[in-house]
Amino acid sequence: MADKKLLIDPEYEWIFRTCANAFNVYITMMHFTFYDNTLTLRPENSEISLLSYTLFMTALDLLAYCIYQ
Repeated sequence: MADKKLLIDPEYEWIFRTCANAFNVYITMMHFTFYDNTLTLRPENSEISLLSYTLFMTALDLLAYCIYQ
């Protein structure tokens, strides 16, 4: 299982790596944006928003993990 290779033509592998890196940057920026937004929320809805942030980011991380597997 550990030596499982992607079926990508080596000539175009750099395109896949570039897109994967861009996707990682996008996910990281989403983390920072949503986390920053949860810190500036009003006290009456911060618990619900923090929970939704956690669930949303977990779903995004799971999606990224499934794509890379």
